[in-house]
Amino acid sequence: AFTVIPEYQTRVEKAFGASAENLDFTDGAGAAKVFFSIFCSIITVPAIGQSTSDFFKCVNDFVKASTNGVIPAMVDARALDGDASALVINATYFKGGWAQPFYTDKTRVRPFHGVHGNGKIEFMMKDDLNTRFSLTNDLVVVSLAYTDPAYSLLLLMPKRGNFGQWRDKMTAERLHGAIARLRSGKINLNLPKFVTVSTINGKSALQKLGVKRVFERTADLSSVSEQGTEAAGATTCEFITFGISDSPTVSFDKPFIYGIVKDDRDILFLGQMVYA
Repeated sequence: AFTVIPEYQTRVEKAFGASAENLDFTDGAGAAKVFFSIFCSIITVPAIGQSTSDFFKCVNDFVKASTNGVIPAMVDARALDGDASALVINATYFKGGWAQPFYTDKTRVRPFHGVHGNGKIEFMMKDDLNTRFSLTNDLVVVSLAYTDPAYSLLLLMPKRGNFGQWRDKMTAERLHGAIARLRSGKINLNLPKFVTVSTINGKSALQKLGVKRVFERTADLSSVSEQGTEAAGATTCEFITFGISDSPTVSFDKPFIYGIVKDDRDILFLGQMVYA
């Protein structure tokens, strides 16, 4: 058996607002009660075959409740092996409405130039949108505010070159640098409606961070529509002036990165839109 060291538990609570618990999963109801009361847990797991159904149910119920049903399940028998001694679960849910909503009657089907070819999808459109943006010869950056002004959707699209190579060079420093260059003004924005779903084996990423013996599976689902965002992450770019508007038109019609940002500093979610 393993016991959580009190000093470690105190640090986790102070730094992350989370908790580390030793749980006896032979009592499924009791375990589930603890799960629902916490944000992130480190749980001592049962021996394989010992109340594993209750264990999986309580973990998945926690994830489902914490993400408002967006991610219904996280773990099954494949998540554990005979050497497993603990499981780390982290669940985050975000749902935000636009400060300036898109009008549904403006939505149009337009071409999107994906990494594997072109297709047609629905684009939301907003003329003379007062927002923050940065337009350079190499990069398009737009920030869209939510009703809570502390949060925003950050969109970054390279104007040239290979998207994959550009994405792989992206760092937190570069993201924060792009945010620092944002300026207020008006644009005509064309933004695709999209839903992204991913399941990731985070083992290699964790190993790069120095965690050598942890296996983690993560799932993410994000959707962007006229009303807002719900998340539980090489062709042409149009810059056109038309009609009586002097605002530049920005069309996110090729692969781009998006992120949900708090206070222009904390990146809560990060994803990519690459397919039509």
